[in-house]
Amino acid sequence: MKTLYFISTLKLGLLWALLVALPCVQTLMAQYSNRNIIITPSQKLSEGEEDNEIVINTNSNERPVSIEFVCKTSGDVCSRFDVQANCPFEKLPFPILERKSNTNPFKRYNLEKVSSKQIVELLLPNLPFENIDTCKMYSTSTRYGVRKSESGNYVIVFYTLVFFGEGGGAVAANTYLLKFNNKGERIFAMKNMNGGLGDLILTDDGRYLAYGYGGFGGPHGDCVVGSIPAYDGINIIDTHLGLVVFNQLEHHKMVLPAMTMHRKLILSNQLKATLQKDLYIEYIAFDFSQNKLYRKKFLWEERVRLKDITATGFVFRHPTIKNKEVIYLYEKDFNQEPLKH
Repeated sequence: MKTLYFISTLKLGLLWALLVALPCVQTLMAQYSNRNIIITPSQKLSEGEEDNEIVINTNSNERPVSIEFVCKTSGDVCSRFDVQANCPFEKLPFPILERKSNTNPFKRYNLEKVSSKQIVELLLPNLPFENIDTCKMYSTSTRYGVRKSESGNYVIVFYTLVFFGEGGGAVAANTYLLKFNNKGERIFAMKNMNGGLGDLILTDDGRYLAYGYGGFGGPHGDCVVGSIPAYDGINIIDTHLGLVVFNQLEHHKMVLPAMTMHRKLILSNQLKATLQKDLYIEYIAFDFSQNKLYRKKFLWEERVRLKDITATGFVFRHPTIKNKEVIYLYEKDFNQEPLKH
């Protein structure tokens, strides 16, 4: 049985949600032009399936160092990817701010004497040039991570170069992302994601990738470079086709941890009413086989009564009657919307 408390502890710290205004949508669409998405043609991949285990090796600080693709039968390492050696942001033409450490092995750069235009042209090529010079970038830090699909047959590696403003808040970011199958073959990549990357999850079949982005400006009132929103958002991409099938564009909404269950991707939103007196939680379930998404909103205090998520819907404990359940079915009780394809 799964409670919302359990769901909330799942490691998908997606600061999800919200993009606003048409310029932001245009920025979003620019991120996914074909030149920034690389799908490996099937003829360039090896034939057949292999029973390999994806092993993520970490250092003493539990940070990923390498990925090994190990044959379950023989124990032989069929392929290996060095996570730290393949960072795309290690040879930038800027002064180094500080040396590497065990907690973050990548360089930090000093941008105080570098113009915003130079930074954008080199590292944020999809960013519109509106108001670039009004938001100064002072330093960088590289964030990185590795995530496996729950099936264990696919793995994602991502690197995000974060740009910081005068007040210390993040004002822009560039993410490079790679997806491998269990043979160690790169089958999908995205580069120049100027919305950055919060965190991510893959569906069991490895096809759909959900990730958080945005959230720039910081608590100190920093500016935001270009048209990137200061709010958090979520995208879901079909990695077979390179298409965005869902993006969250609402104002002041935060999507909480996600999970995959019964061939569906489940998200939950924290929603504030217009006057911010009431707090709601909205559950969104994606059924990619049917090209549908299902939504239903509940009062925030109802979240603690979530008892289980089944293949057909959500099960809550009754608010007043002990040992009684209230069942909400996807097909009957949830609002339905088609997914983009």
